[in-house]
Amino acid sequence: MYRVDILLPTFNGEKYIEEQINSLLKQSYKNIKIYIRDDGSTDETITIIEKLAEREERIIVNKDIESNLGLVANVNFLLDLSDADYIMFCDQDDIWFEKKIELLLNEMLTQEKSLGSETPILIHSDCYVTDEYLNIKSLFKANKPLCYGLQNSFFNFYVQGASSLFNKSLKVEITPFIKNVYFHDRYTHLIAEIVGFRFYLNLPLMYYRQHSSNLVGSSSLIDKIRNFFLRENFNFFQKKDRLLIESIFHEKYPENEMLKYYLKMTSENITLYQKLKIKIRYRIKMRFKELFIMIIKFWD
Repeated sequence: MYRVDILLPTFNGEKYIEEQINSLLKQSYKNIKIYIRDDGSTDETITIIEKLAEREERIIVNKDIESNLGLVANVNFLLDLSDADYIMFCDQDDIWFEKKIELLLNEMLTQEKSLGSETPILIHSDCYVTDEYLNIKSLFKANKPLCYGLQNSFFNFYVQGASSLFNKSLKVEITPFIKNVYFHDRYTHLIAEIVGFRFYLNLPLMYYRQHSSNLVGSSSLIDKIRNFFLRENFNFFQKKDRLLIESIFHEKYPENEMLKYYLKMTSENITLYQKLKIKIRYRIKMRFKELFIMIIKFWD
């Protein structure tokens, strides 16, 4: 039976961490290890985790002397600990459905049977967005991630790390993390599209709990609108995302033409006509919002 490693970085998560870990331990697929590294919590997170680990040998708590690495460096640290064939990212405040691992792993094994285990593969699914009391508000991704390929991914963030499973071949490609990785799931998504394959199970397999302490997804609609229209943010691409893609191109895949033309398209050194020409020629998918802003910026 294949082992699946679950990587769980924690920080001040006392409110929900026990409920989340219990949902991992109740998975129908039992051959798992849960690697946890706390990033310097000042609440009772560590106490809760250590009590659970005393009762459950599948929980491995790292007690290195360093703290406050930040989320991305913490995940990179946990990746170094894993030697399993299959790996999953995990957030501290969600709830996994009982068959989540089983269903994602079955899909992985099906795809590996066709493509080979040496092929980097990412499998991911949808989830229910909930409030802090697990009242369902909506589906998170729905059918949007069914658009595959790098050209469809530059302006679309299809992969939620906590809803994904990937194989060791993809781990080899993403580690160690390069410069400008601002979210580990975005980085993993892009690498899978470049050198391997991504497959999406269009069904919810967990509750994605949103609350005021979320690192991602907790901003109010008003805050999002305000931030979007700030002049320094008003662009058809995210600057931090472009920096990541630039690092991927220069540090890992300098021969990739799609990366090269995305960077050219998002540079300030070409005309709007040239940008549109690249978009059309390489079938780069943009939402109306990005296309509109690209045109407006040209006339600004």
